[in-house]
Amino acid sequence: GPVRGWWEPQLAAKYVEVVGHHAQGSGGVVFAQLFGALHHDEFALLPAGAAQTRRGSLHHDEFALLLVAPALTPNGAGFQPAVRALRLSAGREGGGGSGALSLSDYEQFALRLQPSNVLRVAHWRRTYSARALYGLRSLEAAEWAELLARMRAAPNSEALLTYQYASDVGAP
Repeated sequence: GPVRGWWEPQLAAKYVEVVGHHAQGSGGVVFAQLFGALHHDEFALLPAGAAQTRRGSLHHDEFALLLVAPALTPNGAGFQPAVRALRLSAGREGGGGSGALSLSDYEQFALRLQPSNVLRVAHWRRTYSARALYGLRSLEAAEWAELLARMRAAPNSEALLTYQYASDVGAP
């Protein structure tokens, strides 16, 4: 994942340990980690808590969600600026809650530079909503784990092809 690829191994291990200990799936308070400044739209599921497996397989309640938003999209002529709009709601998604804010959805936007330069006005294009594009009921780690399972089910699965399209921030 992106954490292990960019950080020193001992620092990445400590980060995963701390975030995993406080992840919402393991009874903690961290719902998701939000990152930016990469060129591709990504998500990752980091192990939460000390127990990473049960009988050798990973379970969705053992993950902390990591979302990476692109700051510059790789499509079109050159790189185009991108921004992610977060939708927050009170309480935990799907049932009650303490009134704390949770991430209920996000929308990804890209600035189309060519028409913006010609018209001399910013032309932002909404590329997708996470819940709508991926068919998620919520943005909890369990939903992303199910999406990942669908992607792994077949090399050309609709879920995987959709993710690859969104990872490149869609067509220009």
